Order: sequence, then C-alpha cells, then structure tokens
Amino acid sequence: MKLFYRAIAIWGFITVLGGISHAISIQSSPILIVQNPAEDLFNSGLAKSEAGDIPGAIADYTEAIRLNPNYAKAYNKRGIIHGRNLQDYPAAKADFDRAIAINPNYGDTTTAPESASY
Repeated sequence: MKLFYRAIAIWGFITVLGGISHAISIQSSPILIVQNPAEDLFNSGLAKSEAGDIPGAIADYTEAIRLNPNYAKAYNKRGIIHGRNLQDYPAAKADFDRAIAINPNYGDTTTAPESASY
C-alpha cells in the first residue's frame, strides 16, 4: 500500500509540474495599450483648471482640439474657462457653438436642474 501512495504522490507531482511547465511555455500575448493623446490632454486641462492654471488649461484644451477637431467636450470646457475665468464671452460663445454643432446634446437645456436660475 505504501508503494501505491508513493506512486500517486509521484504521479501528482508530475502532473503539477506538467501544468506548470505548460503555463510557463505559453507565450504571453502583447498587451495592447490604447493611447488617446487628445483625451490625455483633456484630462490634463481639467487638472490644470482645478489647480488654477488657466493658461495651461486653455493650452491643453486647444491642443486636444487640434488633435481631435470634433472633441465637443474640449470645446465645452474651453468655453467655460473663456466665459467664467477670462470673461471673453465671444470666444466662449464660439466654443459653445462648436460643441453644440458637434454634439447637439450640449445645447439641450431640458437636462438642466429645475432649480437652476439663469
């Protein structure tokens, strides 16, 4: 009986090593990293805006727009900064108009809260 258990132990050990060697021998597939520089710049613009770096935020949003001319969110955020922080209302309106032209949902006021005062 002792021999039987030893044989099972050896067989189990070989099976485990076989599984390990198989796992080790499998070639890993390359990791696909999707990069979106326009989105990275948009996120950088958000961070700079929150930190008070308004010129840096404008520069990042502008570069994001250059990389993706249909990036409605970047036009929208840049428009907010133009209006709220710089009081450059014509530039803000131009950015908002472009964001709405790209994505009409940016002009949908039906999603505004009931308590909003204008």
